[in-house]
Amino acid sequence: MHFTQSSDFAIASAEINQYFSAQIQKTQLDLKPLIAKKIKVERVGFTRNASNTPYIVYRVGERRCCTFVKRKVMTSLIQKLLKLTHGITESIRSLRVNASGGLQVKTMSDIVCIERRYVVKFLENYNTVALESIAPTTNCECNDQDRMCVHAVARLFVTLGDRLPSFSFLTEAPIQPLHRTYQAYAKT
Repeated sequence: MHFTQSSDFAIASAEINQYFSAQIQKTQLDLKPLIAKKIKVERVGFTRNASNTPYIVYRVGERRCCTFVKRKVMTSLIQKLLKLTHGITESIRSLRVNASGGLQVKTMSDIVCIERRYVVKFLENYNTVALESIAPTTNCECNDQDRMCVHAVARLFVTLGDRLPSFSFLTEAPIQPLHRTYQAYAKT
C-alpha cells in the first residue's frame, strides 16, 4: 500500500491536535496549598496527644513556622507520595515518624519507610504546584534525579485524581466501652 498525505488529512490532523491541546489546557489542577506562601519544609511530625494531629515545620524567608494539617489531607498527600516513590496504591493504616525523620507507613499488607528527603521535597513541590498552578508536562527540562520535580507532582495529581483507595486508620489500643453495666445480685 502507498499512502499520501492529502490536504484533507492535514486539516483533520490539525483539528485533532487543537482538540487535544484544548483538552490538556482544561485539565487545570484545583489544589489547595498547605501554606499560602512558598515554603522550605524542615520536617513533618505528629502531636503526642490522643489526636495525633500532623504538623509541618517550615521556613518562609528567615522565619520558622509550624502549621497543623488535617489528618485526611496529610494522609491523602502521603498516599500519593507512596504511589510516586514505591508504586503502592494500597490503603494506609497508620503513619509514624521514624528515627531519621522519614515516615513509616503501614499499609494493608506491608510496612514501608519513606525517606525524609522525599517527604520534604514532595510537600514543598506540592505547595508550589498548588500556589502557582503549574501545568503537568510529560517532558519537562528539570534536572531532577529523584523524578519528583513540580511537573512530576502536577502530573501525578492529574493522572491519579482521587482514584486511590480510601484510608482507614488502624486503632492501636482496643476500644473500651463507655458505660459499664452492673447487675445487682440478691443474696439468699
